[in-house]
Amino acid sequence: MNKTLGLILLTIGIGITAAFGSSLSPAFKSEMITKGEASFAATRVSKKHKAYCKARKKAGMKAAENCKNRKGRTVHLVKPSRLEGRSPLRQNKKILNALKKRSERMPPEVSKARRLWVKSLKRERTALKAAAAVGTQGPGARLRGWAGLSGAGFGLGLLLVIAGSWICRVAIGRELVEGTDDAEAGPVDFGELLKDVLQRTRTLHSDMAAIEAPTQADLETLKARLEDIQKGDLARICDSGPRVQQRYGMKGFAEIFSPLSAAERKLNRMWAALVDQHWPEALASVALAQANLEAAVEAAMVQSKPAANT
Repeated sequence: MNKTLGLILLTIGIGITAAFGSSLSPAFKSEMITKGEASFAATRVSKKHKAYCKARKKAGMKAAENCKNRKGRTVHLVKPSRLEGRSPLRQNKKILNALKKRSERMPPEVSKARRLWVKSLKRERTALKAAAAVGTQGPGARLRGWAGLSGAGFGLGLLLVIAGSWICRVAIGRELVEGTDDAEAGPVDFGELLKDVLQRTRTLHSDMAAIEAPTQADLETLKARLEDIQKGDLARICDSGPRVQQRYGMKGFAEIFSPLSAAERKLNRMWAALVDQHWPEALASVALAQANLEAAVEAAMVQSKPAANT
């Protein structure tokens, strides 16, 4: 399978599903537009009222009709208690009725600002009535409306996502099983690499056990041999984790890499002990690393048997 083809299908599928999935049912879209117009109308009312209050202040008039006085207190046109708990439409109606009952002499620029505010309130009332009349579409009807408009396109996009994901998964799995162009890093050599690391660790352990009083030169030589194991085959084995998981599954991967990870930690501990010139700890660490590597090799052999039979 071509991974590039899978990625292309996956990208196109995601784009199509996002486009059709974000669309709204016709009735719900109309509802949102109507309610949005009511929200914009409320914003215009607030803007016009601020302009009116500013005009009053500029003309030297006292604060009134919901404008704030010099102390920052609002001079309410309608008592807040009479508006509390009422719908925006009812609040709008009470404010307009209160404005009709008020009469006040004011300069032309203030009168004009007031008329614009009242006009915006009337427009808000119209928008609020429309929003109240449109109601709210239920989820079932909304889903049916969306499916009728965008369901086919969304389904096509979803099929492309599934197909692209499957193609990518197969291609990546094949890459992991077949390995790279470097033959030493391929999964075919995984068991041999693991056995090689075990053998070199055994030799290292045996050589260390034969040394009664290690010198500084001995420590440096052993550290160099250990680093060669860590940075060589052991590093390649650890990097092959995804291929091993793809080949043997999560359970097989865990059975192999659990003791292998323990061995790696013990070899790291051995390196630190050699640096600190702590010989007993270094000797104990390499012995435990050898035991863990033996367990990893045994697990790898068990896991490779079913693969050999297929």
